[in-house]
Amino acid sequence: MIELFKRLRKKDTSFSNTSKDTALITHDKHNISAIAYNSKKLKELKIGSIDELLQYENKDYTIWVNITGLENIGIIEDIGKYFKIHPIVIADILNIHQRVKFEDYQDYLFLVFKKLNFKEKSTNIRTEQVSVLILENFVFTFNESSDSRYEFIKKRLSNAKSPIRNAGISHLVYTIINAIVDQYFSLVDNFENISETIDNELQGNFSDETLNKIQKLKRELILAKRSIAPLKEILQYILKSDSLLINNKTRFYYSDVYDHTIRALELLDICRELGSSLHDVYLSKLNNSMNAIMKVLAIFGSIFIPLTFIAGIYGMNFKHMPELGWEWSYPLVWCAFLCIIAAQLIFFRRKKWL
Repeated sequence: MIELFKRLRKKDTSFSNTSKDTALITHDKHNISAIAYNSKKLKELKIGSIDELLQYENKDYTIWVNITGLENIGIIEDIGKYFKIHPIVIADILNIHQRVKFEDYQDYLFLVFKKLNFKEKSTNIRTEQVSVLILENFVFTFNESSDSRYEFIKKRLSNAKSPIRNAGISHLVYTIINAIVDQYFSLVDNFENISETIDNELQGNFSDETLNKIQKLKRELILAKRSIAPLKEILQYILKSDSLLINNKTRFYYSDVYDHTIRALELLDICRELGSSLHDVYLSKLNNSMNAIMKVLAIFGSIFIPLTFIAGIYGMNFKHMPELGWEWSYPLVWCAFLCIIAAQLIFFRRKKWL
Protein backbone atom coordinates (compact mmCIF):
# COMPACT_ATOMS: atom_id res chain seq x y z
CA MET A 1 0.00 0.00 0.00
CA ILE A 2 2.87 2.36 0.79
CA GLU A 3 4.51 1.71 -2.60
CA LEU A 4 1.20 2.25 -4.43
CA PHE A 5 0.79 5.59 -2.70
CA LYS A 6 4.30 6.62 -3.74
CA ARG A 7 3.63 5.78 -7.38
CA LEU A 8 0.40 7.75 -7.41
CA ARG A 9 2.10 10.66 -5.67
CA LYS A 10 4.91 10.80 -8.24
CA LYS A 11 2.62 10.75 -11.27
CA ASP A 12 1.67 14.40 -10.89
CA THR A 13 4.21 16.79 -9.41
CA SER A 14 3.43 19.78 -11.61
CA PHE A 15 1.30 21.38 -8.92
CA SER A 16 4.10 21.51 -6.36
CA ASN A 17 6.29 24.58 -6.73
CA THR A 18 6.53 24.95 -3.01
CA SER A 19 9.66 25.03 -0.94
CA LYS A 20 10.38 22.24 1.49
CA ASP A 21 10.01 24.59 4.41
CA THR A 22 6.79 24.08 6.28
CA ALA A 23 5.06 26.77 8.26
CA LEU A 24 5.72 26.14 11.91
CA ILE A 25 3.17 26.73 14.61
CA THR A 26 3.70 30.20 16.04
CA HIS A 27 1.76 32.65 18.13
CA ASP A 28 2.83 36.07 16.96
CA LYS A 29 1.91 39.45 18.33
CA HIS A 30 0.04 41.98 16.27
CA ASN A 31 1.94 43.13 13.19
CA ILE A 32 0.96 45.02 10.04
CA SER A 33 2.86 44.94 6.78
CA ALA A 34 1.79 46.61 3.54
CA ILE A 35 3.03 46.64 -0.03
CA ALA A 36 1.91 49.19 -2.62
CA TYR A 37 2.81 48.26 -6.17
CA ASN A 38 2.04 48.65 -9.83
CA SER A 39 3.83 47.56 -13.00
CA LYS A 40 6.63 50.11 -12.49
CA LYS A 41 7.00 50.67 -8.75
CA LEU A 42 6.88 48.73 -5.50
CA LYS A 43 6.92 50.23 -2.03
CA GLU A 44 7.03 48.20 1.18
CA LEU A 45 5.30 50.19 3.88
CA LYS A 46 5.50 50.10 7.66
CA ILE A 47 2.24 51.41 9.01
CA GLY A 48 0.62 51.75 12.39
CA SER A 49 -2.83 52.98 11.40
CA ILE A 50 -5.21 52.89 8.45
CA ASP A 51 -4.70 56.59 7.77
CA GLU A 52 -1.18 55.94 6.56
CA LEU A 53 -2.56 53.78 3.71
CA LEU A 54 -4.99 56.28 2.33
CA GLN A 55 -2.34 58.32 0.53
CA TYR A 56 -1.97 55.43 -1.94
CA GLU A 57 -5.69 54.85 -2.48
CA ASN A 58 -6.15 56.79 -5.73
CA LYS A 59 -2.64 56.63 -7.19
CA ASP A 60 -2.88 53.61 -9.50
CA TYR A 61 -1.44 51.29 -6.84
CA THR A 62 -2.50 47.84 -5.76
CA ILE A 63 -2.13 47.66 -1.98
CA TRP A 64 -1.75 44.41 -0.09
CA VAL A 65 -2.11 44.78 3.66
CA ASN A 66 -1.20 41.71 5.69
CA ILE A 67 -2.26 41.73 9.35
CA THR A 68 -0.72 39.12 11.64
CA GLY A 69 -2.35 38.62 15.03
CA LEU A 70 -5.84 39.86 15.78
CA GLU A 71 -5.20 41.49 19.14
CA ASN A 72 -5.49 45.05 17.80
CA ILE A 73 -9.22 45.17 17.30
CA GLY A 74 -9.14 48.94 16.81
CA ILE A 75 -7.35 48.92 13.45
CA ILE A 76 -9.63 46.15 12.13
CA GLU A 77 -12.65 48.21 13.14
CA ASP A 78 -11.09 51.26 11.46
CA ILE A 79 -10.76 49.28 8.25
CA GLY A 80 -14.43 48.39 8.54
CA LYS A 81 -15.48 52.00 9.13
CA TYR A 82 -13.43 53.60 6.36
CA PHE A 83 -14.20 51.03 3.66
CA LYS A 84 -17.80 50.56 4.83
CA ILE A 85 -17.41 46.87 5.59
CA HIS A 86 -20.47 45.21 7.12
CA PRO A 87 -20.13 44.73 10.91
CA ILE A 88 -20.88 41.03 10.52
CA VAL A 89 -17.82 40.68 8.28
CA ILE A 90 -15.64 42.40 10.90
CA ALA A 91 -17.06 40.07 13.54
CA ASP A 92 -16.29 37.06 11.32
CA ILE A 93 -12.69 38.22 10.96
CA LEU A 94 -12.24 38.49 14.72
CA ASN A 95 -14.03 35.20 15.41
CA ILE A 96 -11.45 32.64 14.27
CA HIS A 97 -13.87 29.69 14.28
CA GLN A 98 -15.70 30.58 11.08
CA ARG A 99 -16.57 28.06 8.42
CA VAL A 100 -14.88 28.33 5.04
CA LYS A 101 -16.92 30.70 2.88
CA PHE A 102 -17.06 33.21 0.04
CA GLU A 103 -19.38 36.22 0.18
CA ASP A 104 -20.02 38.85 -2.50
CA TYR A 105 -21.01 42.27 -1.14
CA GLN A 106 -20.89 43.99 -4.59
CA ASP A 107 -18.33 46.60 -3.54
CA TYR A 108 -16.05 44.03 -1.96
CA LEU A 109 -15.57 40.28 -1.56
CA PHE A 110 -14.99 38.40 1.66
CA LEU A 111 -13.21 35.06 1.74
CA VAL A 112 -12.44 32.71 4.64
CA PHE A 113 -10.39 29.53 4.39
CA LYS A 114 -8.18 27.40 6.61
CA LYS A 115 -4.41 27.19 6.84
CA LEU A 116 -2.98 23.97 8.28
CA ASN A 117 0.21 24.34 10.31
CA PHE A 118 2.25 21.31 11.25
CA LYS A 119 5.72 20.10 12.15
CA GLU A 120 7.55 17.53 10.09
CA LYS A 121 7.22 13.91 11.25
CA SER A 122 4.41 14.94 13.58
CA THR A 123 0.70 14.23 13.22
CA ASN A 124 -0.23 17.31 15.24
CA ILE A 125 -2.09 19.78 13.03
CA ARG A 126 -3.12 23.27 14.03
CA THR A 127 -5.80 24.92 11.92
CA GLU A 128 -5.71 28.67 11.47
CA GLN A 129 -8.26 30.94 9.91
CA VAL A 130 -7.21 33.19 7.05
CA SER A 131 -9.66 35.98 6.19
CA VAL A 132 -9.33 37.99 2.99
CA LEU A 133 -11.06 41.26 2.10
CA ILE A 134 -10.93 42.10 -1.61
CA LEU A 135 -11.64 45.69 -2.64
CA GLU A 136 -11.01 47.67 -5.80
CA ASN A 137 -7.42 48.60 -4.95
CA PHE A 138 -6.88 46.88 -1.62
CA VAL A 139 -6.42 43.31 -0.45
CA PHE A 140 -6.49 42.78 3.32
CA THR A 141 -5.35 39.43 4.71
CA PHE A 142 -5.91 38.61 8.38
CA ASN A 143 -3.87 35.81 9.97
CA GLU A 144 -3.51 34.34 13.43
CA SER A 145 0.25 33.88 13.00
CA SER A 146 3.03 34.64 10.55
CA ASP A 147 3.68 32.43 7.54
CA SER A 148 6.94 32.06 5.61
CA ARG A 149 4.96 31.56 2.42
CA TYR A 150 3.96 35.21 2.41
CA GLU A 151 7.66 36.04 2.15
CA PHE A 152 7.72 33.96 -1.02
CA ILE A 153 4.87 36.07 -2.43
CA LYS A 154 6.74 39.26 -1.54
CA LYS A 155 9.79 38.02 -3.43
CA ARG A 156 7.63 37.46 -6.48
CA LEU A 157 6.21 40.95 -6.14
CA SER A 158 9.71 42.40 -6.03
CA ASN A 159 10.33 41.03 -9.53
CA ALA A 160 9.11 43.67 -11.99
CA LYS A 161 8.72 41.02 -14.71
CA SER A 162 6.51 38.76 -12.60
CA PRO A 163 2.91 38.41 -13.87
CA ILE A 164 1.63 39.28 -10.42
CA ARG A 165 2.94 42.83 -10.79
CA ASN A 166 0.76 43.51 -13.83
CA ALA A 167 -2.38 41.47 -13.15
CA GLY A 168 -3.87 43.48 -10.28
CA ILE A 169 -6.00 42.46 -7.32
CA SER A 170 -7.40 39.23 -8.72
CA HIS A 171 -4.01 37.68 -9.44
CA LEU A 172 -2.71 38.64 -5.99
CA VAL A 173 -5.62 36.84 -4.31
CA TYR A 174 -5.01 33.81 -6.50
CA THR A 175 -1.34 33.80 -5.46
CA ILE A 176 -2.28 33.88 -1.77
CA ILE A 177 -4.75 31.01 -2.14
CA ASN A 178 -2.30 29.02 -4.23
CA ALA A 179 0.38 29.40 -1.55
CA ILE A 180 -2.00 27.92 1.03
CA VAL A 181 -3.03 25.07 -1.30
CA ASP A 182 0.63 24.26 -1.95
CA GLN A 183 1.00 23.90 1.81
CA TYR A 184 -1.64 21.16 1.70
CA PHE A 185 0.66 19.08 -0.49
CA SER A 186 3.47 19.49 2.02
CA LEU A 187 1.03 18.18 4.62
CA VAL A 188 0.22 15.17 2.42
CA ASP A 189 3.96 14.47 2.07
CA ASN A 190 4.25 14.58 5.85
CA PHE A 191 1.39 12.09 6.25
CA GLU A 192 3.05 9.83 3.69
CA ASN A 193 6.33 9.83 5.65
CA ILE A 194 4.54 9.10 8.92
CA SER A 195 2.62 6.24 7.29
CA GLU A 196 5.85 4.77 5.98
CA THR A 197 7.41 4.97 9.46
CA ILE A 198 4.43 3.17 10.99
CA ASP A 199 4.55 0.54 8.25
CA ASN A 200 8.22 -0.12 9.07
CA GLU A 201 7.30 -0.51 12.74
CA LEU A 202 4.66 -3.07 11.81
CA GLN A 203 7.28 -5.11 9.95
CA GLY A 204 9.36 -5.29 13.13
CA ASN A 205 8.55 -5.15 16.83
CA PHE A 206 5.38 -3.12 17.21
CA SER A 207 3.65 -2.17 20.44
CA ASP A 208 0.54 -0.45 21.75
CA GLU A 209 2.22 2.87 20.91
CA THR A 210 2.05 1.87 17.24
CA LEU A 211 -1.73 1.59 17.51
CA ASN A 212 -1.87 5.02 19.14
CA LYS A 213 0.11 6.47 16.21
CA ILE A 214 -2.26 4.90 13.69
CA GLN A 215 -5.35 6.20 15.48
CA LYS A 216 -3.86 9.69 15.77
CA LEU A 217 -2.94 9.66 12.09
CA LYS A 218 -6.51 8.76 11.17
CA ARG A 219 -7.93 11.54 13.37
CA GLU A 220 -5.64 14.18 11.87
CA LEU A 221 -6.46 13.02 8.35
CA ILE A 222 -10.14 13.56 9.08
CA LEU A 223 -9.36 17.04 10.42
CA ALA A 224 -7.32 17.88 7.31
CA LYS A 225 -10.06 16.64 4.98
CA ARG A 226 -12.69 18.64 6.89
CA SER A 227 -10.58 21.80 6.60
CA ILE A 228 -9.62 21.47 2.94
CA ALA A 229 -12.80 20.11 1.33
CA PRO A 230 -14.89 23.32 1.62
CA LEU A 231 -12.24 25.29 -0.30
CA LYS A 232 -13.21 23.35 -3.43
CA GLU A 233 -16.72 24.81 -3.27
CA ILE A 234 -15.36 28.30 -2.56
CA LEU A 235 -13.22 28.18 -5.69
CA GLN A 236 -16.26 27.09 -7.67
CA TYR A 237 -18.13 30.16 -6.41
CA ILE A 238 -15.22 32.37 -7.40
CA LEU A 239 -15.13 30.87 -10.90
CA LYS A 240 -18.86 31.44 -11.33
CA SER A 241 -18.85 34.90 -9.76
CA ASP A 242 -19.65 37.84 -12.03
CA SER A 243 -17.90 40.30 -9.70
CA LEU A 244 -15.74 42.88 -11.46
CA LEU A 245 -13.12 42.29 -8.77
CA ILE A 246 -12.39 38.88 -10.31
CA ASN A 247 -10.52 39.58 -13.53
CA ASN A 248 -11.54 37.30 -16.38
CA LYS A 249 -7.90 36.90 -17.35
CA THR A 250 -7.16 35.26 -13.99
CA ARG A 251 -10.05 32.80 -14.00
CA PHE A 252 -7.78 30.28 -15.67
CA TYR A 253 -5.44 30.53 -12.67
CA TYR A 254 -8.33 29.99 -10.26
CA SER A 255 -9.35 26.96 -12.30
CA ASP A 256 -5.81 25.65 -11.94
CA VAL A 257 -5.75 26.06 -8.16
CA TYR A 258 -9.19 24.42 -8.08
CA ASP A 259 -7.68 21.37 -9.81
CA HIS A 260 -4.83 21.39 -7.29
CA THR A 261 -7.32 21.41 -4.42
CA ILE A 262 -9.13 18.40 -5.87
CA ARG A 263 -5.79 16.63 -6.27
CA ALA A 264 -4.89 17.36 -2.64
CA LEU A 265 -8.23 15.91 -1.52
CA GLU A 266 -7.68 12.81 -3.63
CA LEU A 267 -4.26 12.28 -2.05
CA LEU A 268 -5.77 12.76 1.41
CA ASP A 269 -8.34 10.08 0.59
CA ILE A 270 -5.50 7.74 -0.37
CA CYS A 271 -3.81 8.58 2.94
CA ARG A 272 -7.02 7.77 4.79
CA GLU A 273 -7.26 4.42 3.02
CA LEU A 274 -3.63 3.84 3.88
CA GLY A 275 -4.36 4.64 7.53
CA SER A 276 -7.22 2.12 7.53
CA SER A 277 -4.94 -0.41 5.86
CA LEU A 278 -2.28 0.12 8.54
CA HIS A 279 -4.92 -0.40 11.23
CA ASP A 280 -5.98 -3.67 9.56
CA VAL A 281 -2.36 -4.79 9.31
CA TYR A 282 -1.83 -4.01 13.00
CA LEU A 283 -4.87 -6.09 14.00
CA SER A 284 -3.78 -8.92 11.69
CA LYS A 285 -0.27 -8.91 13.16
CA LEU A 286 -1.69 -8.82 16.68
CA ASN A 287 -4.01 -11.75 15.92
CA ASN A 288 -1.14 -13.72 14.39
CA SER A 289 0.96 -13.06 17.48
CA MET A 290 -1.86 -14.19 19.76
CA ASN A 291 -2.42 -17.29 17.61
CA ALA A 292 1.27 -18.17 17.85
CA ILE A 293 1.12 -17.88 21.64
CA MET A 294 -2.04 -19.97 21.81
CA LYS A 295 -0.45 -22.54 19.52
CA VAL A 296 2.52 -22.99 21.85
CA LEU A 297 0.22 -23.25 24.87
CA ALA A 298 -1.97 -25.79 23.07
CA ILE A 299 1.06 -27.93 22.23
CA PHE A 300 2.26 -27.89 25.84
CA GLY A 301 -1.26 -28.74 26.96
CA SER A 302 -1.43 -31.63 24.48
CA ILE A 303 1.87 -33.00 25.76
CA PHE A 304 0.84 -32.96 29.41
CA ILE A 305 -2.69 -34.37 28.94
CA PRO A 306 -1.59 -38.05 28.65
CA LEU A 307 1.04 -37.56 31.34
CA THR A 308 -1.60 -36.17 33.68
CA PHE A 309 -3.88 -39.09 32.81
CA ILE A 310 -1.24 -41.67 33.78
CA ALA A 311 -0.31 -39.76 36.95
CA GLY A 312 -4.01 -39.61 37.84
CA ILE A 313 -4.43 -43.34 37.51
CA TYR A 314 -1.54 -44.15 39.80
CA GLY A 315 -2.51 -41.42 42.19
CA MET A 316 -5.73 -43.27 43.10
CA ASN A 317 -5.76 -44.71 46.60
CA PHE A 318 -6.80 -48.29 45.76
CA LYS A 319 -5.24 -50.99 47.95
CA HIS A 320 -4.68 -53.65 45.26
CA MET A 321 -2.71 -52.05 42.41
CA PRO A 322 -0.04 -54.63 41.34
CA GLU A 323 2.21 -52.07 39.63
CA LEU A 324 2.75 -50.26 42.92
CA GLY A 325 4.61 -53.26 44.29
CA TRP A 326 6.95 -53.70 41.36
CA GLU A 327 10.57 -52.84 41.95
CA TRP A 328 10.98 -51.08 38.57
CA SER A 329 7.54 -49.46 38.41
CA TYR A 330 8.79 -45.91 39.05
CA PRO A 331 11.50 -45.96 36.29
CA LEU A 332 9.01 -47.63 33.90
CA VAL A 333 6.50 -44.81 34.40
CA TRP A 334 9.20 -42.27 33.60
CA CYS A 335 10.17 -44.18 30.49
CA ALA A 336 6.51 -44.16 29.44
CA PHE A 337 6.37 -40.41 30.03
CA LEU A 338 9.46 -39.77 27.89
CA CYS A 339 8.29 -42.04 25.09
CA ILE A 340 4.91 -40.33 24.95
CA ILE A 341 6.55 -36.88 24.84
CA ALA A 342 8.95 -37.97 22.07
CA ALA A 343 6.15 -39.53 20.03
CA GLN A 344 4.03 -36.38 20.28
CA LEU A 345 6.91 -34.10 19.30
CA ILE A 346 7.66 -36.24 16.24
CA PHE A 347 3.97 -36.19 15.30
CA PHE A 348 3.74 -32.37 15.68
CA ARG A 349 6.90 -31.88 13.62
CA ARG A 350 5.59 -34.05 10.77
CA LYS A 351 2.35 -32.06 10.79
CA LYS A 352 4.49 -28.86 10.68
CA TRP A 353 2.84 -27.59 13.84
CA LEU A 354 6.29 -26.94 15.27
